[in-house]
Amino acid sequence: MRLPAGLRGASWSIVDQGVYSLSNVLLAVLVARQVSAEEFGAFSTVYILYVCSQGVNEGIHGEAFSVAYSAADARHRRHMLAGAAGSALVFGAVLGLACVALGAVVPGPIGELLPVLGAVLPGLFLQDLWRFALFAEHLPRAAALNDVIWGGGSTLGVIVLAQTSFDTVGWFLAAWGAAGAVAAVVGCVQLRVVPDLRRARRWVPEHAGLGLRYAAEFMLLYGTTQVVVLFLGAIAGLDEVAKVRGAQILFGPMYALYAGVRVAATPRLVRAHAGAPERTGPLVRRIAGGLGAVTLVWGLVVWSLPTSVGEALLGDSWAGTEGVLGLMTWSAVAGGIGFGFVVGLRALADARSSLSARATVAVATLTLGCLGAVLGAARGALGGVALAESGGVGVYGRAFARADRSAATPTA
Repeated sequence: MRLPAGLRGASWSIVDQGVYSLSNVLLAVLVARQVSAEEFGAFSTVYILYVCSQGVNEGIHGEAFSVAYSAADARHRRHMLAGAAGSALVFGAVLGLACVALGAVVPGPIGELLPVLGAVLPGLFLQDLWRFALFAEHLPRAAALNDVIWGGGSTLGVIVLAQTSFDTVGWFLAAWGAAGAVAAVVGCVQLRVVPDLRRARRWVPEHAGLGLRYAAEFMLLYGTTQVVVLFLGAIAGLDEVAKVRGAQILFGPMYALYAGVRVAATPRLVRAHAGAPERTGPLVRRIAGGLGAVTLVWGLVVWSLPTSVGEALLGDSWAGTEGVLGLMTWSAVAGGIGFGFVVGLRALADARSSLSARATVAVATLTLGCLGAVLGAARGALGGVALAESGGVGVYGRAFARADRSAATPTA
């Protein structure tokens, strides 16, 4: 199968995303093996807070920068990057202080971990921005190397700490964050950019039309998924949740692919649109179709796994997960196609249409997913989500087509 240019160009971003995802999975595994169930539960809770805050940071800084400046001249792009970097540091510091304050009033192991998370957020936020910037600067290998430094450093740090008296979840979290800070410093060297704190306060107001909407999109997407799963658990039990989570784990490589395509394809499409706007539509449709096709192939592969392989991957959860893989494939294929059109809206810098489409699909996902959970537990929930994602293909496709026509219409 010949992949469209946007996917072929995403190869290093997929490597980068794979390293990023693998390092976080390894961290969770290593922590789970070393600490008590209560401590691991606290770590997992704090990590969810990190994912939420990082998603908001990514929208405000990384995505907004990629959309706004990938087609700018190099000097201006790096000038604006310095301001974005300063803003990311300040944003991380503000949220970090909030974590410290929250840790003072939350009892137990969660309260003990919150100040540690707060201390490492600025460096982690800066490192995430560098990933987007390195692709905007045509340096995909450097982006992958930067994540290798973070992932390798954090894994090594946890392994070393596990052999000492500092084998606690707090020290593990600190090692992970410290490795991210080292990668952030390396990113400064790779890009030859120093964060400009003097311009930090201007970044968010000047880019609110993009950044705040992208952050809201993330919260809609992430929040809706979590609510459906939590609702499923509340009415049908944890065994049904395990079926859905098992399917999500097996489709993890596809989520990494989507994230990689977004990081790599957005600057390429932004530059293509600036040079030849008529090429944007065909390129985006090829990316959307390519994502759907690759996801379908992956779903068929997963669906045909022998029982022995499935049990080796998911243990006792495989028996339940196997029965929902068809629905998960349907949902993921539709989601992949829709995601391709979302990337196209990024290229057109039409954050308003993108957020509106996301909100529409989020409402449908929440409604149909929860209704399906009531009617058919895990299968019903995934069926409802798949219906919503299928409708989302039309919603995202129409939103992109309108935005593309509008961008191609000459202004008086």
